[in-house]
Parts: sequence; structure tokens; C-alpha cells
Amino acid sequence: MSVRGFFAGVFGCMVLASMALPQQPSGGRMAQDTVAGKGHSGESAVPAAESDTVRNAAARKAGTDRSGTSPAQSTRRVVDFEADVMRPVKIGDSSVLNLLGNVIFYHNGAVITCDSAIRYNAKRMECFKNVVINKDSTYIYGDRADYNGDLNIARVYGPIIKMVDGDATLYTYNFSFNTLDNIGQYSGGGTMSQKDNLLESKRGYYYADTRDMICVEQVEIRNPDYRIKSDSAGYNMDTEIATFYLKTYIWNEKGEILSADRGSYDRKTADYRFTSDAYILTRNQELWADSLDYNSATEDAVLRSDIQLRDEEHKVIAFGDYGLYWGGRQEAMLTKEPAMVNYDPKQDTLYMRSDSMFLYTVPHGEGRIIDSLVETSDEELIDSLPADTTLRSGDGLTEATEQTVVTEDIPQPGQEKIEESIDTSGGGPAPLTKEERKRLKAEEKRLKRAAKEAARAARQGKKNVLEEPGDPEESGKGNVPADSLSLRRDERAGQEVAADTLAERTTLVTPARIEADSLLAATPADTTAQDSVDRIVRAYHNVRIFRSDFQAVCDSLVAFSYDSTAHLYIDPVLWSENNQVISEIIDIYSRNQQIEKAVFVGEPIMISQVDSAHFNQVKGKVIEALFRNNEIYRTDVNGNGQTYYYMTEDDRPDDIIGFLVAECADISFFMEEKQVTSIVYRGSPVYSIYPMDKIPEEQEQFLPGFKWLPERRPLLKDVFTRTIRPSQRERYESMPQPSFPLTDAIMRHKEQMIRDGVWRERNDRISVDAQNFIRGLGY
Repeated sequence: MSVRGFFAGVFGCMVLASMALPQQPSGGRMAQDTVAGKGHSGESAVPAAESDTVRNAAARKAGTDRSGTSPAQSTRRVVDFEADVMRPVKIGDSSVLNLLGNVIFYHNGAVITCDSAIRYNAKRMECFKNVVINKDSTYIYGDRADYNGDLNIARVYGPIIKMVDGDATLYTYNFSFNTLDNIGQYSGGGTMSQKDNLLESKRGYYYADTRDMICVEQVEIRNPDYRIKSDSAGYNMDTEIATFYLKTYIWNEKGEILSADRGSYDRKTADYRFTSDAYILTRNQELWADSLDYNSATEDAVLRSDIQLRDEEHKVIAFGDYGLYWGGRQEAMLTKEPAMVNYDPKQDTLYMRSDSMFLYTVPHGEGRIIDSLVETSDEELIDSLPADTTLRSGDGLTEATEQTVVTEDIPQPGQEKIEESIDTSGGGPAPLTKEERKRLKAEEKRLKRAAKEAARAARQGKKNVLEEPGDPEESGKGNVPADSLSLRRDERAGQEVAADTLAERTTLVTPARIEADSLLAATPADTTAQDSVDRIVRAYHNVRIFRSDFQAVCDSLVAFSYDSTAHLYIDPVLWSENNQVISEIIDIYSRNQQIEKAVFVGEPIMISQVDSAHFNQVKGKVIEALFRNNEIYRTDVNGNGQTYYYMTEDDRPDDIIGFLVAECADISFFMEEKQVTSIVYRGSPVYSIYPMDKIPEEQEQFLPGFKWLPERRPLLKDVFTRTIRPSQRERYESMPQPSFPLTDAIMRHKEQMIRDGVWRERNDRISVDAQNFIRGLGY
């Protein structure tokens, strides 16, 4: 006979409704007993769906909220109950109610069932054996539980407590559940599994309404896409979004290591959102930013504030305060004071800054076709930039003078003239594209220039080289005295220059030396193995470059990885030591990350300061400087060479003794230890040498286009103001990945208890009697 039937027959229903038992005595069992009970119970045949259906129907009938709790019930202080047998038990001056068989408690929409219980008063009770707590889809299993209706807290005890919510299962040692807020809390270690996700932590919280798991201390999360280690992280079972609140480390399936102080990861969309101290480590790169959005599927990223990108392969570090990266196209943009550092230990560090920087990646061999500034209009250039890129008007990119980049060997002097064999008519089996026609046109110009150079070299040959003093070929004309300038006098000049008036301590070069050192004999382009892709870097507006041995400025720059060239456009200036070069375009060629040559095109003028009022100057159509170990060892002026040169004594470099004015077809300067050791004039040089006190008033001392621009010369502080973060690669790569020790310990303990017969895996559901009882309450 049930307790409800017993009271209905003896006292009537109103006795049950008005019954109030004494309070629990001081030092009672509920406060002291913390030893978990042990026992077994049979499985209920009632499926979870049926239990939920009954509860939802009752909720609709009573007008409850989504958690199954009505407004009246949420403030209800009495806990409804039912049992097969109920007996009062006297304890001192008080008494409690002992409930036996199919015990049911109902409060705040939550059901608690067990084999037996003690009801201390209308708000407090203790449950024993086969305890199940259920609300909505959440089920909690334990050996013992106590419930406080004032606090709405059920504390569950057992060797291992199990909680199930849909496809999520938690195992832990200590667990409590708030039946009003639907929040569970565990401690002592817990492990949650859901689909292919696994979470563990020392303690945590489970929000049943939103299915959020908040893990604290020694947090580790894993699934096939990533592994996470943190001290505070959350995970939503429905959205599969992991959120972290303290320093967190992530190892993903691509072999990347990511970390941040705060952020989230959405597994369904593969989106990382880091909002504090973000870091990404890849095979060749390290990336820092204050915050970033990164999609690991597309590898697209948005970077914000204090960005640093370190590229180990190319020994480059890039900086900025806003950046975009498109992984599919391998393209990037940096703005807000971007800067770049080349830190190759084999050479001096190079620094560069501009208003914006772009990085493009194209299939190998297509870099020049796609990206040449010579072949691209402003409209085409803007169209090629990433979406949402804004360039201010007046770039002037199309104002750059046309250039020709020579990548093949140029014929040596004496070789036959190169025949023009390039057909630009556009014929062939298929019409030529616009890009192909432009390439052929550029190639035609290059070959014509090469042919012209070869023909001129063949015609001039040895007679364009000034002989050493005392050369037998000059014996009939008289040797030039050794202490003279050692220049061959041009008969057409009609000027008499005393041989001993001025001194020039230079050693002239022989034809053999010219042939060995000539640009015509320069080594071909680097033949080292090429990448499968070419990289193109563009820098726009206010470009500044600093290295200890040279500095440069310009408005725009483009650099290509496939031939290791950099091209400076729009008012470029380059400085080296006390030398300054101005031209319309500057082309810099490198090999093995060392400068090989620099070519100045478009009214170039090279200026060297002698003192505050006097400047050595060289001008021509094209000036080429050759480098060895990053130092200039030769400079060639090709076409319309002009020289203004102030001569000094070797032992008194500050004492100017003469002024040389010379014109010829070509000029070569040879240097050792940064000093000019010899000068070669080719093509019938015409010259004048004046003592300083006899320079005619009509003689100009500044070549056309002369500009001395020390104010534009950048210092390191003008180019680079960032703080370089040290590499974290070694620390991150040696960091142990999540190993889930808490999960391993709980699983071993569970298996041992199952073998010992003191614990079993339970999946109980609410019985039909309990469902009928709840339905009868009318909630």
C-alpha cells in the first residue's frame, strides 16, 4: 500500500497537505554523513522520449517555461514526494520521515528518484541507492544525494558520478546540480565526451539550458581537428564552439600551434577568433597580433594591432597594425605603419617601411607577366589588388620610365652582331594575347640594345681602353708622365695641360682586366633551385630603406623572388657612404640574399660629397654599380657619360687641387676598400682640367639635374620603431601536447570498480509511476 493510499484512508487528503515535520536536530546525519552508499538497481524499461513527452505535456498544461518550471513553482518551497512506505522516526526531540521503495521527489521541474530516503522537513531530504536526478534531457546518476530546497541544490555522491545530457556524458567524483538554474558543478577531476569530442579538467560547470561546459584548471580538449590545453575554457555541445578565457594553446590537424589569452574556435566553420595576445606557429613562420580572425580551412586571416610575422625560410620579419591574409591565393596586405626586416646573419640587417605593403604569390615563371609595373596600367594594377584595397589617387605608377630587365647573357666584345629574329606581327597558330605582345615588345627592345652594345664594343675594341703609361703602342706619340692624370689627351680639345701640374694617384686598367671585370662578362642569373611559386612584394608611398651600408627612399617599390630583384619607382634616391644616386628608376639585383648590382635608369646622376661646397658628379643614360660582398667594386656609366670631379692629394684628402670636366660615351670606375683606384673613359673622351683658382666663371660646377638631398636620407629611427619579439619556436615545439591524465585516471578507476562489482554503467530513465505521480501534481 502506498503512503498516499494510507493517509487517504485514515486521515483524509487534507492531513497530508498540512503535515509539517520537526526540523533536523543539530549534528544530524545529513550534515555529517559524507560516505557514499553502495548498491545496485534494475534498469527501467521506460524510454527517455516518453519521460520527456510526459513532462512537456505537463509543462504545457501548467504554463511552465522552457525548463519545465512554472512561475509559481520557481518560488515554491515545499518539495513534493511519494514512496511505497513512509514511517516517522523519532530522533531526540524531533522526528524525521523514513521513505522506502520507489521514492520520488519533485521540485523546480526536476525529478529525484531513489530506493530510500530520509525527509528531514519540507525543504530538505537525503536519498540512498540508485539515485537518479532528471530535468529535461539531463540525467545524473549516483549512489547517494542530499537535496536542499531552499538553495535548490542537489549534491550527489558516489565512487563515480555520471551525468548524461543527450549525446554528452560526464564522469566525475563530486557533483552538484541546481534544479532552478539547471547548472551542474563538478570538482576533483572530470571528463566529458560528446561525439568525437573529449574534455577534461579539475573542476567545471555544466549549463544544461544552453549545453555549455565551462572547464577550470588543467583543461584539455581534443577532437580530430585540434587539441587544446588551457586553465580556463568552455565548450558548447550544440554549436561545437570552444571558448577560452586564460592562456590557451592549440595544436591543429595542419601541424600549426596557436595560442591566445582569450578567444574562441568554431569547429563547424573552422574559425579562430583570438582577442588578446594571439600567436600562430607554422612550419616556416611565426605570427603575433593583439587580435586576429583566422579560418583554418581557407587560411584567410584578419590581423589587428602590433602584428609581427617572422618568416624563417626567407629570414624576413614583417610588422603592421592591420593586416589581411588570403591563404588560398597566398596573398597578404599590411597597413598602419607596416615595416619589414631582413635579418640574414650573413649580412647586415635591412629595414624597410611604407604606408602599405602587399605580398602576392604566383606560379613560377609568371611573375613578370602578371606583375610588371612596366606592363600594367593604373587600372589593371588596382584591379589586381585584394578586395577592399584602397589606393589614393595620383600614384603616378604609370609615370615610371620603361625598364628592361636582362636575365640572359649579353654577347662579349668581338662576337657577331645579334640578328633581330623576334617576330612581333602577331602571326602564328593563335592570336597573341595583350600580355604576350607586351612581352615580345620588351624582348625586342632588349635584344636591340644588346646588339647595339655588342656592335659598339666590337668597333671600339682596344682603342677605347687607356693604356698603361709607357705602353709600346704609344711610343711614337710620347708616353704620358707617371705623375699626370694619365688620361689620353684628345686632339680635338685643343687644350694644353702641363704634365706635372696636377697629380692623380691611380692605376689604369689593362684590356685584359676590363674584359674580366666587365658587365658583359657578368655571371648569369642565379641557377639555384627555384620554388614552385614566385613571390612579389609591393610597397606603396613613402618607402624608406635602411641598411648600415646603404639607404634608399622612393614612392613605390616592387620586388620579385624569381630573379631576386627590387625596383624603386617615383623619385627614388639611394645613398651609400657619402655617395648619392638619383634616377627615375632604381633596379637592385641580388644573389643568395646579397646585392649583386644596382642599375639606375632615367637621367641618373651619382653625387659624392667632397666638402660642404664641392661635389663629385657623374651622369649618363644608365649607371650600373657592381657589388662584391655587399660593397661596390665597379661602377659603369653607359651613354653620354659626364663627369665633374674634384681632385685631391692622396695624403691630404681635404685639400682640393683641381677640377676635372670630362665627357665621353662610357665611363668605368674601379674601387678597392671603398676608394676609387682607376677610371676608364671610352669613346673619344673630351676633358678639361682646371686648377681651383682658374676655373672659368662660365664653367658650371653642377651637372643638370643636380640635387643634394641629405634631408631625405633615412636614419634607422625613421624606418624602424618596432620591438622585435624573440622567436618562440623552440619553446612551443618542445611543449608537451595534451595527454588527458584525468580522463585516463577516471577510466581506470571506473573499470576497476566494474571488475570489483561495486559500480556499473547506468542509463536509468524515469519510471512510469514517477511520470504518473508528476502528472497527478497538475504542474
